[in-house]
Amino acid sequence: MAKKKANKKAPSKAPSNKKGKSALDAEVVSKKKSNTSSSSSNRNWLWAMSLFFLLAGILTPPLVELWKAYYLSDETESSSSASTPRDLEEASPSPSNHKAQQPKKLILQSCDLETSEDLQGFVTQEEVPGMHTLCFHGNNLLTIFQNSQANKRHEDIAVFSSEGSTTDWKAFKENILEERLSLTKRRYPVQAWAIFDKEGHRVLDANYEDLNDEKVVRFLRDQGILVLMEGGQWVWPGIREGYIRKVKLDDEKNEFATLETLSLHPLVLSVEGFLTDEECNYIQETASPMMKYSDVTLMDKDKGRPASDFRTSQSTFLGPNYKGLTNIDYRTSSLVRVPRSHQEHVQVLRYGNTEKYNAHHDYFDPRLYQNDPKTLRLIQNGNKNRMSTVFWYLTDVAKGGETIFPRYGSAPPPRDMADCTKGLKVKPQRGKVIIFYSMTPEGTTDTYSLHGACPVEEGIKWAANKWVWNQPTGFYRD
Repeated sequence: MAKKKANKKAPSKAPSNKKGKSALDAEVVSKKKSNTSSSSSNRNWLWAMSLFFLLAGILTPPLVELWKAYYLSDETESSSSASTPRDLEEASPSPSNHKAQQPKKLILQSCDLETSEDLQGFVTQEEVPGMHTLCFHGNNLLTIFQNSQANKRHEDIAVFSSEGSTTDWKAFKENILEERLSLTKRRYPVQAWAIFDKEGHRVLDANYEDLNDEKVVRFLRDQGILVLMEGGQWVWPGIREGYIRKVKLDDEKNEFATLETLSLHPLVLSVEGFLTDEECNYIQETASPMMKYSDVTLMDKDKGRPASDFRTSQSTFLGPNYKGLTNIDYRTSSLVRVPRSHQEHVQVLRYGNTEKYNAHHDYFDPRLYQNDPKTLRLIQNGNKNRMSTVFWYLTDVAKGGETIFPRYGSAPPPRDMADCTKGLKVKPQRGKVIIFYSMTPEGTTDTYSLHGACPVEEGIKWAANKWVWNQPTGFYRD
């Protein structure tokens, strides 16, 4: 079986994650400085009140409680004002306007699926291995839905004592998360597991270093609902076929996208109107002079066969020099909640009459490339791989040209990779994109993601795609 060839040679060094003092600590310091004058004024008022009541002989427990409440709220405000504790720039899809939102100290009364509409978007009846939903409620309790499954939960775990004290991050990580979810015994420990807010923004990962910081756990509590991904990268929960989820793409422009789940196995999501007509035209016009018949990276068993045995389309790649693509790159990054630095250059595709691409996987299985040292180096022997594909439809197609997923519904592998009669078929629609995942939340490849391009029967199909990896690719630096 042939494999799509990866883009042009990437730089030898990919950008590494940033280290240093956490953003949580930095923002707490900033917050405390900004509140100095108001805090001083409030304390002066409290001292005056205390002196009055003391002279009057009525320094009562309620006044002591007033002091306790003041300092507690001051501490809580400082901790909840923080943004993300670690690697904020790397975690944010765009440089400026997609950071994790400051929580509004959301204290849920319960984690009841029937009454919490938010929770319904992260818990399913069917297990999702490697994806765990955390629900803080009642001010001091945590319920964990293991594998995000409704009937597999660890309920009412005490995190905060009645006096308001809490465990530090190290104890929370080891005694609650790792012990109850067996995170130290993961099947695919390729990357550090990570915790995300319910909007898909990274909060922190297992490598967060300020181990004795209690503020971290308070910060997590104030988010209300969180999702832990064992694979370390965000994957939108599919929930069920037909599930609709509205997500924000850009805070400043107030842009949103509506995701619809088309399939759970494989996980396929659809977004209509993602690209404008002007953007579709720009991509076609820019790529048109450079189109040539597509090449493939051959598996060991297919060496010597022509690419046309598998793929008859034309294609080219457009890199960062094409400024008209920059906004689309960042919008795509925001859509999948994975940094632009994890993307390959955009591949533009043209399918004429009868042209097609047989069913294949976008990821690279190292077992099938043992005689290809270049590919093995590229994927670090399987530790690095394509995790999702964002496929852009640039034109409507009168007949044919569908994207087919022959293993839809966990079906067995097809006998004929060119068969377009069975499976989920997505019809091209100008401006629409689909997201399909080549890796699961556990961090392993998904064999159900097998897909192909059915022959065009009438018209011409223009499309493009972004391959998104589980680690930085080196093609982009931000």
